[in-house]
Amino acid sequence: MRPLRPEEAAEPMRVRQVLPRHRRRRRGGGFSLLEVLVATTLGAVLTLALTQLFTTTARANALHTGHARLQESARHALGFLGASIRGAGFFGCGGAMPRNGLRGGWRQIVELDLTRPVEGFDGVPNAARWRPDLSALPLRAGGGAPMFRRRGIDAARLRRGSDLLVLRRLATPLHPLRTPVVAEGDPIVVLDPQSALRADRFAVLTGCGGTRLFRITSVSRRGGAARLARAAGAGPFGNRPGSLLAGATFGGPDGPAAAAVGLVLSEIYFIARAAGENSRGAPVWSLWRKTAGARPAELVRGVDGLQVVFGVDQSPGDAVSAPDRLAPPSRVPANAAVRSVHVVVTASAVAAVGDDAPARRTFAATFAVRNS
Repeated sequence: MRPLRPEEAAEPMRVRQVLPRHRRRRRGGGFSLLEVLVATTLGAVLTLALTQLFTTTARANALHTGHARLQESARHALGFLGASIRGAGFFGCGGAMPRNGLRGGWRQIVELDLTRPVEGFDGVPNAARWRPDLSALPLRAGGGAPMFRRRGIDAARLRRGSDLLVLRRLATPLHPLRTPVVAEGDPIVVLDPQSALRADRFAVLTGCGGTRLFRITSVSRRGGAARLARAAGAGPFGNRPGSLLAGATFGGPDGPAAAAVGLVLSEIYFIARAAGENSRGAPVWSLWRKTAGARPAELVRGVDGLQVVFGVDQSPGDAVSAPDRLAPPSRVPANAAVRSVHVVVTASAVAAVGDDAPARRTFAATFAVRNS
């Protein structure tokens, strides 16, 4: 052995630290079983808590979304109904006592019955109460074939227990007369820049002299005006010969004044099955509207029911034009006037994940019939 140098002798002896075996194994072998179990338990608890939080949040979000959706559906449904109810019975300057220029009586020409601006049917279990049937309105003159094919209401799709509401008025804007109509043979010439008047449409000649329902048989246009022909026809929807004016005049020496022609607008509101189903495979119901001769149109999805009650005036000839009783559509007296309509709409929506049935709420509103 060599002798130590002086500098080496001055340094303290370095002693290598020797660790116990079990401590060396722990540093090289990872966590113990107890630590793994504790960590796994804490992770599971945390995961469960987060899952519960997300589920609760999703459920609350779906609940709020569903309620917001059904409120929006009810708001839109009441908006459509309210606008039509308030406008029902508008027949221009002639008032609400129209004269029928067609061959059929008012109850034969249901969509054109202007003597009943507001009408309803309770429950609508089927279409048997309508004459003619809902699927064939309006009919061609002189026959039973529908005037507009495949534009009727499919009674099989109607929601049983929901009411059906019919509202009648004149479509706006009206078409002012260009020349007075004071004799039975005078032509009906109107200002018609929009060309909305066409053959086989039903119109009303209205003015301070009264209101007359007739059917346009042909239209010729020249210089921004339209000349409406009113030829006599057969069947309930044909024109009666020579009975349009019946002593009334529309205009005078100073011109046509407030006389005009307007198209008859009938609006039928009902609840029927919507196209498709919801996420649970259940049928979805919607508020529908059939306007005049057009096909029924789906207005608001998620409307399950429609109930109406009429505020009727049993003495329409007195000085007070206000309802004095409430009555369902089937119990309105024959000579009473409908002054208001109370509407109850039931809206629904899938409210939350896991619910057995969608949430439902009813919304009610009362609308005055301004032109009654």
